[in-house]
Amino acid sequence: LTVTNCTQARLSVPGCRKGATVLDTHAVFVVETTRDGANSGNVDIYNAATQSWHTSQMTTPSRTNMCSTTWKHLAIFAGGGPHRMEPKSKTVNVWDSIANSWNEYNMSIGRDLLGCASIGDYTLFAGGSAPQVNQSETDEVDIWNHRTGEWSRAKLSQRRKKPEAVAAGGKLIFAGGEIAKKPPSGLVGDYSDVIDVFDPATGTFSVAHMPYPPRQYFGLAEANDVAVFAGGFTSSLKHRMGQVDIFDPRTGQWSAGPLLSANRSNLYAATVGNGRYAAYGSGNI
Repeated sequence: LTVTNCTQARLSVPGCRKGATVLDTHAVFVVETTRDGANSGNVDIYNAATQSWHTSQMTTPSRTNMCSTTWKHLAIFAGGGPHRMEPKSKTVNVWDSIANSWNEYNMSIGRDLLGCASIGDYTLFAGGSAPQVNQSETDEVDIWNHRTGEWSRAKLSQRRKKPEAVAAGGKLIFAGGEIAKKPPSGLVGDYSDVIDVFDPATGTFSVAHMPYPPRQYFGLAEANDVAVFAGGFTSSLKHRMGQVDIFDPRTGQWSAGPLLSANRSNLYAATVGNGRYAAYGSGNI
């Protein structure tokens, strides 16, 4: 890949814990917290077609540890909570790039550190932390059917927070994450090796397992209809990983990919080159 004509810009306010997603010709950046730890409602939107920026405001203030995804012309930001405070939010904020307007919906329970992704007619919000309903890790799944406008509920096979989510091979994948600081008896470490796979054709989940070891903070992206897992942190081995594992949700088969150039966690992952490549950058070494 060759990248040319790189330019720089500034968001409307300096901050951290930024949520971001891309849809059609727009890149949408949510500044979750400012430098002093305050919550920000600013949303900066870049239009690549006109090479212009504008700043919007969510219908409710942004929260930390939200998840973000897109569905067609909608940018979706869900859950989260005030910085280091309770309660966690049920709110799903949705920006419509055609109408240039915000709408608001609610999940079944408030939570942060959840995973979300979209496929076909569906957007799913899965897992997370919901301490106000005594679920430090939750298995709750909210399913939004965009075609009918209806919401329904399901369960992951395991309670966990910080799952990674991606659409690949015509299915949605929710993988890994944190089980508990003190995991249930019989489980290895406090991170998960479980993958919950949602099939939009049947509306049902199946379960698979990652190759050893269980992990979180890995990069997950789709390339050529397979899901590519890269790096991450494993508590059982007490180190960051350079391992790359490739999962084909159509067959349930795993294969090994080339190692990363360095062991790292907290990677940023993206699909580029018209879906041919999974790219990973940054992270902790």
